[in-house]
Parts: sequence; structure tokens; C-alpha cells
Amino acid sequence: MIKDQNSDIMCSVMLFKTKLNIYNMNSEKVLSMAEPKTKLLNLKEFLPETRNELVYSFAAFLSTYLNNELVPEGFVLCANLALYDLERGINGYTNQQIRNSLVGYPSIIYTLLRTEISDIADAVFPTEFATEVKEYITLIEKQEETN
Repeated sequence: MIKDQNSDIMCSVMLFKTKLNIYNMNSEKVLSMAEPKTKLLNLKEFLPETRNELVYSFAAFLSTYLNNELVPEGFVLCANLALYDLERGINGYTNQQIRNSLVGYPSIIYTLLRTEISDIADAVFPTEFATEVKEYITLIEKQEETN
């Protein structure tokens, strides 16, 4: 069931760019991921109130999935792909088995980690970029509600 939800999320991401034309390429800001990757590796310093160590582990894993530069929707896509791959235990890019403590949890854990993406964005990105990440997540959620 979660795999289907993840597929729906990926499809939703693509629909926003093509069919719905919600994002205007002129308004998107490309951001270097150098500093955010470092912050993801040390998320506990930037998001100390998180209740679960799994969030910090996910952030560290996510840092390996990010390109050198991303737009907000790219970050959302990378985060969702990372969760999808962790749930399957297979890296979708390399088709290799993932050896990480986050592999093998029940599907609900990955769903719960998905809800942390907005807070992670607030912790590691400049305000404007984080706001656009959260807006994009909201758009995806609204699209999923209508499907």
C-alpha cells in the first residue's frame, strides 16, 4: 500500500510541473546543497526538539541523496525517493541493496518520517527556500486529496 502511495507522490511531483503548471521556473531558486548537507549530517544541533532518533538518521541518509544544487521541489522529490528506497531496501539509482539501520521498518515508520520533511527543511534551509519546500509539500498533499 505504501509503495502505491510513494508512486502516487512521485506522479504528483511530475504532474505539478507538467499538467498543472503550478511552479514557474522563473520563481524557483536554485540553492547550493553544501551547507544543507552539512546541517543534515548534524541535524540534532539545528533541530534539537525532535522526539525520535530516526529523524536524525533519516536526515543523515538524505544528505547522500541530494544533488549539489536543488530547487525546493527537487528537495521534496529527493526526500521522498530516499524514503521509498529505504522502505524497499534498494537504492533506486544504483539498484544496490541499502545497508542502513533505517531499512526494514514497518511502512508506517516511513510515512511518519515523511511528515518530518517540513521541519527538516526549516532547520537546514534559508527561510525562503524552506517556505517553498513546505508550499510544495502542501500542493502535493492537496493533489493527493483530490485523487
